[in-house]
Amino acid sequence: MKQKNYTIRVKCNDGVTIDACIVFADSGENGYKLELEFDGKKFASDIRLKSDENFEYALINLQNKLPADIKLQCCLSCKYGNFNPYGGHKIYCFLAYDVSKFVEKMDVIDCFDKVNKLSDDEFKKITHEVIDLCDAYEEIGGTFSYNSWTCETVNKK
Repeated sequence: MKQKNYTIRVKCNDGVTIDACIVFADSGENGYKLELEFDGKKFASDIRLKSDENFEYALINLQNKLPADIKLQCCLSCKYGNFNPYGGHKIYCFLAYDVSKFVEKMDVIDCFDKVNKLSDDEFKKITHEVIDLCDAYEEIGGTFSYNSWTCETVNKK
């Protein structure tokens, strides 16, 4: 694999959203990196990966390279999106759950216990790729989120 192209929504400080191309590119022996060309400028993650398994770390790093008023919008940055605390690389959509009642990590884990009992068809409806985006997207804001998009220790690296 030399590169994969993804479409991602980018929100500007004036509230305008546009679709931009984000590239998961092979940078040789250093591994893969994420690159975004936006508004005539190129941005790239510092994180190099051996595969796309930990794509979210490069995506977070790329967000941190962007000006503060430019936001990537995807399942990873959505208040309804969370990783399963038991592992896996998919994002789980909690749109069907009242996330305002999530106060701490155990609230999310209790919810995942219920998710793990869903039928295969129900389970597929709530799982997404990190880069996906649906019409129900909402920025995380002050709501508790288990995903690492808002984790200060990850975001500051």
